[in-house]
Amino acid sequence: MVKKQNVLLVTPAAPIQAPFSTTEKRPPLGIGFLISVLRNAGHKVFFIDNYLRPQNFLEKGFLWKNRIDFVGIQANTICFRDVLRMLHKMQYLRQKGKWNGKIVVGGPHTTVAPDTIPEFVDYVVQGEGEQALLDIVEGKVKNKLVRYPAIENLDDLPMPAWDYFVRLPYNWSVDWFEKQPVFTMNTSRGCPFGCTFCSVGSIWGKQYTYFSASRLVRDIEFLVKRYKVKGIYFREDNFTLNRKRLIEFCNLLLEKKLDISWACETRVTTIDRETVALMHQSGARAFYFGVESGSQRILDFLKKGITVDQIKNAFALCREIGIKTAASVIVGVPSETKEDVTETQRLLDEIKPTVTWHNVFVGIPNSELYRYVLENNLYEYIDDRGLVYLRGHNDRARKFYGNSWDAHIPFDAQQPGISVVMSVYNGQKHIEAAIKSVLTQTYQNFEFIIIDDASTDQTPEILRNLYDPRIRLYRNHTNLGLTKSLNRGVNYAKGACIARMDADDISLPHRFDTQLTFLEHNPDHALVGSSYYQIDDVGQIVTLVEVLTDSSGIRKGLKKQNWFGHGSVMMRKAAFIDVGGYNEAFEFSQDYDLWIRLAEKYKLANIEEPLYCWRSSATGISSAKRGKQDFYAQMAVTKGSKPGNGPLLRKSSRPLVSVIIPTYNRPAMLAEAVRSVLQQTYEDVEIIVVNDSGIKVEGIVISLNKKGNISYVRHARNRGLSAARNTGIALSRGEYIAYLDDDDVFLPHHIESLVTFMEDGDHKIAYSDAYRAFQTRQGDSYTISNRDTPFSLDFDHDRILAENFIPVLCVIHKKECLQKAGLFDENLRRLEDWDLWIRMSQEYSFAHLKEITCEFRWRDDGTSMVTGPDDAFAWAVLNMLHKYSDIAQGKPEIKRIHREMVANATAALKESLIGALDTNRSEPVIFFEENVNASVAKLTELKGKYPELLCAVDDLMALFGQMEDRMNRVVQSKTLTDTLDSSESFGPKGQDSQDALASLADQMVMKDEYIRALEGRTRRLEGELRDIKTSNGWALLTRYYKARDLLTARKKP
Repeated sequence: MVKKQNVLLVTPAAPIQAPFSTTEKRPPLGIGFLISVLRNAGHKVFFIDNYLRPQNFLEKGFLWKNRIDFVGIQANTICFRDVLRMLHKMQYLRQKGKWNGKIVVGGPHTTVAPDTIPEFVDYVVQGEGEQALLDIVEGKVKNKLVRYPAIENLDDLPMPAWDYFVRLPYNWSVDWFEKQPVFTMNTSRGCPFGCTFCSVGSIWGKQYTYFSASRLVRDIEFLVKRYKVKGIYFREDNFTLNRKRLIEFCNLLLEKKLDISWACETRVTTIDRETVALMHQSGARAFYFGVESGSQRILDFLKKGITVDQIKNAFALCREIGIKTAASVIVGVPSETKEDVTETQRLLDEIKPTVTWHNVFVGIPNSELYRYVLENNLYEYIDDRGLVYLRGHNDRARKFYGNSWDAHIPFDAQQPGISVVMSVYNGQKHIEAAIKSVLTQTYQNFEFIIIDDASTDQTPEILRNLYDPRIRLYRNHTNLGLTKSLNRGVNYAKGACIARMDADDISLPHRFDTQLTFLEHNPDHALVGSSYYQIDDVGQIVTLVEVLTDSSGIRKGLKKQNWFGHGSVMMRKAAFIDVGGYNEAFEFSQDYDLWIRLAEKYKLANIEEPLYCWRSSATGISSAKRGKQDFYAQMAVTKGSKPGNGPLLRKSSRPLVSVIIPTYNRPAMLAEAVRSVLQQTYEDVEIIVVNDSGIKVEGIVISLNKKGNISYVRHARNRGLSAARNTGIALSRGEYIAYLDDDDVFLPHHIESLVTFMEDGDHKIAYSDAYRAFQTRQGDSYTISNRDTPFSLDFDHDRILAENFIPVLCVIHKKECLQKAGLFDENLRRLEDWDLWIRMSQEYSFAHLKEITCEFRWRDDGTSMVTGPDDAFAWAVLNMLHKYSDIAQGKPEIKRIHREMVANATAALKESLIGALDTNRSEPVIFFEENVNASVAKLTELKGKYPELLCAVDDLMALFGQMEDRMNRVVQSKTLTDTLDSSESFGPKGQDSQDALASLADQMVMKDEYIRALEGRTRRLEGELRDIKTSNGWALLTRYYKARDLLTARKKP
């Protein structure tokens, strides 16, 4: 059974500026058919007509309150600006989790300009939509682009849902009709003609289909009976095209004695004396003709398929029989001459229509004449909807439209409302997309100032090939840098407002309109930005970056970080000049410095809705020289830059923070991690780098130690992550301890935010939120492909027993906490941070700062500090659960979660173990003497041969360092067999036995008799494989099998 859905159908609002009149408000019959089809199938349909009267239903939570499953928007080219506004607002609601429905766009614009429909739209319907929309709603459609064949018999369609329309204030009258209401009807689809100025053929096709005469009369009878209709307006181009249907229709009206007036749109070639007389007798009172021109040359150029004489005859016939007439003519057609205009006026004087409508030509996308104009470069301007305006359009609009409505080109070169300023250097990859996003703004009265900062790639050529009257292009002879280039651009600006734009980003279509409206309504604000999407190199959304919105919150927030996306802002030019513009001493973070100075004198704001897309690109402005950017950001906050005004944040004496950075064979990443600490807004920091016996990085540390606040120590042997952190703690002098792995980074405000938070709240332990950056290898380096925020949970003493939801780099705690909780457990090779948090949670509460202040990296090749083989984590999970089983007592839900974790970890170990059993090794015995150095060398060699054993080998090499001094005593005191036999005592009471076993099984420094004993024990355990149920047994068994693989040449059993 098909699930019943809630469907909202919407029309877009009419624009203030339009080349055609939008004052006539009649019921949208296409929507009416859709409503009836969906309703008849059992679905609940809602309807909002923004064209009739705009409504802010999206802002009022309409979709969520009414549990809307699908929103269908009727898109036409004239109103497409509002279509885009609604689409992006709905996508924002989905991004925020405030609505999770599907978006469907149909209507003529989807056919004439499908490339303008945003990618996030779920379904795009071209052509007839009744069956297509029904199938979409009922889950029968898989493809995004939907186009069904024309409906062969329109009589199969239900009547439009008039009950949805009758109570709304539409135009229910028609000129020359004395009585009301007058209902509009559309009785056919498609057009067999090929007029070059029209795009109907491309929308519906040339197949002409229509309702039967009997169906029309039945519908009229219903409307007369139900709604007391007094007139019908057949609003379609070709009502009289099918002569047989026309005659049958008129005769039925007469036969049924339906006393109703009606009017229709038609062609001069599809009427004659007989039909006009019959139409008049049945109630016809007016005809609307497309005359277009009095010049036969122009009529032929337009492929109208009529002659001037036919026009004269049709109007004479109507005048004779008593039918009122309207003549629609087009002026300003390409190639039109003064003589053509004169001939048109002479024709109008002769035919004497009751009313004449002049239409100044504007090219409609996908029409033949539209393409002709583009190919011959006859246009002056192309607007955001794709409408093409010919040269001289404004003069013609003034002459023929007067002040009826704003039909002018929506751009004034002498008085632009906004000056968009963009600087570009070697931006060939994304510059065209960035420029297009500006040129297609729904607000069009702007100039676009582009400063080419001496680019050396294809950028200059790309810019030279652009044509738009709003673009003003300047080129620096030498590379001046972003700051100077932006100041230069603002100096050229004519607009009262400056909109920033970066050369690799995207402005959403309604950005300028929304921000300018805000500034107009808030004259006390000097600047407005917005939330923004972070997008990747190909334009896919990575995450939504939300920002502070009110002025007071922003001013306070600027003390800690930059709360504006530079390219997202619009500011008043007068305020920009008042504070001195961009400070050219700032190579980077010139925007942050400017915001701070503006905030000292003016109000600033952000719009909550994202209006901008910031591209995180390896080649883009946004990621280049990040270290210097952060340095100048710190400089902006701590120093300020306007004489006579102090900075928002003054330096003060603060407690010392010790940042512990363990590192192992990642020099390039280590440098980035250290820089992220050096660039903190908080100055009282010491850095302790602990090299866990990896390659030498002294040179890197020395080069970065300009402030003398970095300490460095190197382990003689690899001892593991816990030991490295403990070494750093032992050397630390700070009141607070922070942790950073060598492949992660702090954001500039990380320490400042957490320490302030802790001191204000008197907390001993606090943690923030972090980005998780997904990295993929490209050649010899890694690039970030995506970001998310997987952890943002308030602290819970029970939850911490069930999951590790606090990344180690998010935590700062007072050093004194370790006196009660203890250091990192050096016996743990994984989850050592979780282990410490559990112990700390038994003594202290953790405070959660809900702010992203850092970023940890996640690589799919297993090289992250926080990733590793599944069996290693499984083994660590089992150890953790046994270690804290007593704490979980009396907590049923935690125990249930623990049981699931044990089952999952056990399954992972079983899989690993069975894989080891089935592996055929040919490696000879490698430990033939008690020589640690030789064994380490062999292990290092083995790591390259068997990558799947990397975890086991790393464990062994670390254990060599930890247990070398104990090895001889253990070997002398116990035989291997005795130790194995004591494995049942695993747990707190059997800790000594466990330690002895671990030292023997993991050290692998044994004589032949020990190897033989291990093999014997292994064979016996193989027979017990299915009977061993405890997680401890699996953990030990896994280590035995790994030991055996490493020690001996192993054959399949």
